[in-house]
Amino acid sequence: MLEISLVIQQRYGVKLKADDPQNEAIFSSLQSLAEHISAARAARS
Repeated sequence: MLEISLVIQQRYGVKLKADDPQNEAIFSSLQSLAEHISAARAARS
């Protein structure tokens, strides 16, 4: 999970925190991870 988080931060500029209580839901599937990244990127715009 740490390596995936680092790649996501580098490639998409979305920071995932180790102590985030939503991590279990975020990483539960590729779909939920993709939705989280999309939402985080949209919130920055």
